[in-house]
Amino acid sequence: MIATHEFGGRQIHWGVREHGMGSMMNGMAAGGTLPAGGTFFVFSDYMRPAVRLAALSRYKTAFVWSHDSVGLGEDGPTHQPIEHLASLRAMPGLR
Repeated sequence: MIATHEFGGRQIHWGVREHGMGSMMNGMAAGGTLPAGGTFFVFSDYMRPAVRLAALSRYKTAFVWSHDSVGLGEDGPTHQPIEHLASLRAMPGLR
């Protein structure tokens, strides 16, 4: 997959597929890779089933969510996470 001495090709462009990204991260983690993936925090809802599975399975995955404030005005109200933090904090095993 990725050789330790080679630094090219370490990123996979998922496009607008948060659930697919989270699911593939789980598959990589189950196989022993330490995956990291990121998207806007408001889109964490799209990957919720994959995040929940990772938490319950105790996979070592790094979900990185940016743009985590309602103070981000340039993207409009559809990109402002309101309830997302509370719902993820309630997820068992998510650290």
